Amino acid sequence: MWEFRNRNVFRATAFSTYGGFWIALGSVSHGGTMFWLHAGGWCGIVTAAVAWYTSAAGVVNGMSSVPVLPVGAAPVGRLDSPMPRRAEV
Repeated sequence: MWEFRNRNVFRATAFSTYGGFWIALGSVSHGGTMFWLHAGGWCGIVTAAVAWYTSAAGVVNGMSSVPVLPVGAAPVGRLDSPMPRRAEV
């Protein structure tokens, strides 16, 4: 998870997906019940819907001068970030 801190989105996504896969596989093969499979399926559908909405909001709001699809304020702040910027080489 240090890759999020380092602003390396690709590696953070890859490691998170890899870890999530093995956690899911372990829970299914070692006593995973139908409830957990059903709950996980719905969680995946909700996650996909939220990802689709935020992706569409980024594209549509980027092409418009005013926000069309609201996404709310950033929890950290608009322009500044608490994390230091990486040095450009």
